[in-house]
Parts: sequence; structure tokens; C-alpha cells
Amino acid sequence: MIGLSEMKLVAGMAALFFFALVSGESGDERLEYTGLEAQEHVNNRDFTCAEYVKVLLEQANENDDLNNYIGLDYTDAFFRALDTDVLIKEGGAGELSCIPFVVDDNIHTSLFPCTAGTPAFADNVPDFVGSVLTALEASGGFLLGTTNMHELAFGVTNFNANTGACRNPFDKDMFSGGASGGSAVTVAARMAPIALGTDTGGSTRISAALNGLFGFRPTVGRYGQDGVVPISSYRDTIGLIGRSVEDMQLFDKVITGDDFVPENLTLGQIRLGYDYAEFFDDSVIDSDYHLALRRALNILEDSDVELVPLGLDSLFEKQEKCATNLVFYEFPLNMTTYLESTPNGYTSDDLVDHIATDEVARIVGGLFSGDIERLTESEYNSLLGNDCAAFKSYWRDLISDLDGIIFPTTILPARPINSTSENEFVRFNGEWVPAFPTYIRNTDIAGTGQHPGISIPATFNPDGLSLGLEIDGAIGSDRHLLEVARLVGELFGGSKRPSDITYYSLSSASASIVALPALMVGLLVAL
Repeated sequence: MIGLSEMKLVAGMAALFFFALVSGESGDERLEYTGLEAQEHVNNRDFTCAEYVKVLLEQANENDDLNNYIGLDYTDAFFRALDTDVLIKEGGAGELSCIPFVVDDNIHTSLFPCTAGTPAFADNVPDFVGSVLTALEASGGFLLGTTNMHELAFGVTNFNANTGACRNPFDKDMFSGGASGGSAVTVAARMAPIALGTDTGGSTRISAALNGLFGFRPTVGRYGQDGVVPISSYRDTIGLIGRSVEDMQLFDKVITGDDFVPENLTLGQIRLGYDYAEFFDDSVIDSDYHLALRRALNILEDSDVELVPLGLDSLFEKQEKCATNLVFYEFPLNMTTYLESTPNGYTSDDLVDHIATDEVARIVGGLFSGDIERLTESEYNSLLGNDCAAFKSYWRDLISDLDGIIFPTTILPARPINSTSENEFVRFNGEWVPAFPTYIRNTDIAGTGQHPGISIPATFNPDGLSLGLEIDGAIGSDRHLLEVARLVGELFGGSKRPSDITYYSLSSASASIVALPALMVGLLVAL
């Protein structure tokens, strides 16, 4: 008698045989499906979940030089997909059934260690999974793996001396952005339709912008932060990176239980504030970026969207008063609490002594040793109650009669990977400038204000590198902002297709990562 395990092997063989019939010379069309599109095909029995997951795994195998994964078990993922097919057949599928996703490697999972890209956490096997991942998996969400990131999420380039740099799929000589670069590259390179990133000052949005994707940072507190390696309790949040806003709306609904969608919202009803001098003038953005952004702004001006000129000359001054000092105060406290909660009981010395990336070691080590000056508790509380509260009030007044404020996500595109300087400095308008404050110039507004923001794939610079436009909304306006982004995103043609990767098809594959001969041998033994 054939049992369940043998049935899985038979199903696996059938999946591989079917795949051989449908794969084309120009790449398997399933690579381009959004999560919802793939799910619809699976539910319609056009192909199985195992067949779909196998295509994504083969795509990862073909493009492993992007260095986007930290945790991935090809065989386990394939057999879990077979389990999903059994559930679907038995009517037990959830709302996210067979929508594969990946997560930054600083988010707890039940499948892999949570390393946060740093050597000290190589054996950090979590003893719990946080509320966000629990909600997704309870609804049938399919976790593929964990992704490369800037070490401890302390950076924007995704250069990591421990795991190696993650490469941009539009040009592999360029960095991916960070700290959620691995997640963004996985989605952009068609290895998964959606990802969970983390965002303190811009990670999900910077990474999305540099990889032709949508990147969503929710209102702080909307998504639970349990089961995440922390930086700042004031700023930190899990975010979403995807090729489709509809996928992101679904994931947001499952995470929060909030299913609100503005009825009959049209482009003609959307009012977006902007300040050309502060955000679009060639004096504040990279020179080879300016014309492309000007064209993107023209697309908005020619649409039915109402663009409302604003005077935001005091915005950055107000925002900067509640920025770095707050993070530097919170990090050692938040990290110490996390270290003590781990099964291994790590200490700060364990962490600092093993940090591989020099700039991260300098900052983290300095914060724990006191070499970097921090606020006192009294000063911190005063900062929260005065400057931070004042900025949030200022933003609330700014946006009171608007759907959002729009600006370039970053003021320059991706730059070349440079392992000698760890991309601490980048070229901006002919000068070397610090990478971190340059890339978070605009995204840090939402981190400081605790409000939602979403980066929209907008255009390319002359070198074919992806550029994004960000829309920030009011605190709590997340569902409305997602719908605004969906409509505005359609104006720019949605997510962008990378040019510097291989698109998997059966004829292009160097070797299948779920080997048919192995399955056949296993079946013969089982029988």
C-alpha cells in the first residue's frame, strides 16, 4: 500500500514532468505572476503549488550570483509545497495559500537561524515566531527563505563583510540598497512575488526603489515588532516589498485584520502635495537623475492627479531634531533586551566582538562602550515630548487636506559595489558624500514621523537603473495610502523588469535543483 510520503514522491515526479512540457525558451511565464495571479492559477488547477515553487527555486539557482539569500533549503521548500497541494485538494487552503514570500534575516522564522547578517548570531535559533509571521503562515502564506541584509540593518547599501554584498539585478556591479536589499532583489529577480523587510529609516523603500519595486512602510505599531532583531522601538517596523500593490494589500489585511479599501477612488480625486525646490530641483538630486524625475513628474502633471505646491523649507530642520540622537539612545537598550531574551543568552560583547563590517562595528561598538555620546534618559524623554511630538504635529497639519506628499524616494540611484570602502561614501554630483545620510535624506521623514510611506517604481536613469517616487501619508491612513499607490503606480507601468539576470526556462537550466532522478530512486525504494 502506498502511503502519504510515497504519494508526495509521485506528485513530485508528475510536477517535474509537467514543468518540462510548459517551460519555454524565453523563460517560464510563471516568473512574472504576482502572488494573487499565481494563487488563482493554482486554485484553477492550471498548475500545482509545487510546480510554481519549483520554478521560483530554479530561478534562484540560475541567479545565485546575486547573493540575495541567507537561508534557503531547496528540497524542503519543494516538499512543503507538495504539502500545500494536499491541503488545497482537501479544501484546507488559507487566504494566502501558495503565495511564496521571503523575509529579511533579522525576522524570526521556524525554519532558519535568525542571523541579522552578523557572525555572532550564526546559531541564533529562535524559540518563537513573531505575530506577523504567525498571522501570514496561519493564512497559508508560504515562507521560502531568509534574505541577505546590511549587517544588523545598520546601513543602506547592503554591503556586508560577513555575507557579502547583494547585487542589483539591473546591473550586478551596483549594490542593491538596504538594509532590505536581499528581499528586494529576490522579488525583483522573480524568485518570489513578495517579501517582508524591516524599516527604521528607509530600508524597505530604498531597497524597493533601487530594484524597481513597491516598498511599503506602515504606521509604526500597525505591525507587531515581536520576533525581530531591533534597532529603535520608536522607529522600527516590518514593511512589505512587492511587484504588486494588490499583493501588499492582501498581506496587510491578513497581518492587521483591516480590510478597508476606499470605494471608487479615482486618480481625479487624489491630491498630492509637493515642493519642487526641496525635492525635485537639480541642486538636491543627482544630476543624471534629474531629467528622469522631471519626466516622472510630468506624467503626474498630465494625469488627473491634483498636485498641490507646498512650502517645505522648514521640514528637514524640524525632522532632524528628532532623528539620530533618538536611535542612538534606544539601540543599546533595545538590543540588550533582545540579547537577554535569546535561547543562547548572548551578551553585548558577544555581538560587538564578532561584527564583520567595520563601519557597523564602529557604530555599534561605540554605542555600547560609550565612545559615541548618547542622550540621558531625561534628555530622551524631553526629545520625545517636545521635538518629536512637534514634528508629528507639523506633519499632521501639512497633510490634513491631502492624500499624501510625493517626493523622490532617494536622491541618487544605486552606486557601484566597493568592498574596500564598504560603500561608506558614494559619488553625488561629482563629490564623495557619506552614503547613509544621503540615501535616507527623504525616507527618514516617515521614520521620524512614524507615519506610513510607500515607494513606487517610477522610471530609470540614463544607465538603466531604477528610480522610485515615494508618497507619505498621515498616521493611520495605511489602507488609503496603499490604494493611492496602486492607482498612481499604474501611471508608471508598475514594477520594472531587471535586465542583468537570467530568466529560467528548462532549456536554460544548468542543473535542476530538485532532481528527478533522486525522486525516482526515492519512489522505487519506498515502493
